[in-house]
Amino acid sequence: MINTVTIVGNLTRDPEIKYTPAGKAVAKISIAHNEKRGEEERVSFFDVEAWGKSAEICQEQLTKGSRVVVNGRLAQDRWQAEDGSNRQRVKITAFAVMAMVDRKGGEQVAG
Repeated sequence: MINTVTIVGNLTRDPEIKYTPAGKAVAKISIAHNEKRGEEERVSFFDVEAWGKSAEICQEQLTKGSRVVVNGRLAQDRWQAEDGSNRQRVKITAFAVMAMVDRKGGEQVAG
């Protein structure tokens, strides 16, 4: 089974980084992807997790509004809320996060 996804979009907020008890970095980012079909424009939002060195690079070099390409796989989180209801969400676990270079010659980030 193949489970890969590539998304191009802009960060909706600055990356949030935390460390596991074992010391491994995990960064959470959110991406807005704009898609235009004819006259209709649609915005989709994606939650992304980057781990290890990729997470640290995200934290160091990306900010809200950064245009990025994310390569990763889809993963589903499931949990039980305080009210007892079952919850779930789909997120992207990143293999790589790359900042796109703007036409004016900005830097490229790879992680």
